[in-house]
Amino acid sequence: MIEFPTTAGTIVGRWACDGPADLGAARALQNGLSLEPHGRPAPLQGIPAPAAVPAGLAFFEQMRTWMQAFPPSGPDQAYQKRFTPLGLLDPVSPYADCPPDLARALTAGADAAKQQMETALKDGNLAPVINGWRLTFHMFDYNLDHLGPGTIDDPMWKMADRTVSYLARALAARGGLWGNHGYEAAYPMTYAGKDGQGLDGRNRYTLTFD
Repeated sequence: MIEFPTTAGTIVGRWACDGPADLGAARALQNGLSLEPHGRPAPLQGIPAPAAVPAGLAFFEQMRTWMQAFPPSGPDQAYQKRFTPLGLLDPVSPYADCPPDLARALTAGADAAKQQMETALKDGNLAPVINGWRLTFHMFDYNLDHLGPGTIDDPMWKMADRTVSYLARALAARGGLWGNHGYEAAYPMTYAGKDGQGLDGRNRYTLTFD
């Protein structure tokens, strides 16, 4: 049984296969898969209509309305309360007629957060660099709750620091959503060529395996 701690969830089904000899067992698991609700699921709420707000505050208004429609799981709700001073938990939009000081703080904070995420994704210490590749074995260790079937519940694969785990979760969504733990898969990543210059779609690159 897979437990969903929220009113909406997504399943990305994967089956591990240990070589050609294991294909039959993997196919049997796939063919035997069924999906049915257990108990009485909570009804989905409609997403509140966003208010008309200045373009620079549209992200915050969308986030406010979506958080009303899809509240987080219990362990995340306490963390969510940190957003109260920003108006993100207000039942009525504070952004349609937003005080100038708050509007400036929100837009500046969003720009700074985007830059922080890009820096952490490319230059952070969550993924060590070996031979020019970032080894993201522990980039998906942010989940501490509701570890489902097939997940190893071991401190080695958990980020005990909740603040770091929230950043890692944001970076995982930014760089590669729905990644597996390091004991299941590896995702070597790079953002620069061998000369250290950032990858650019206007250039051609060759990947060589000796």
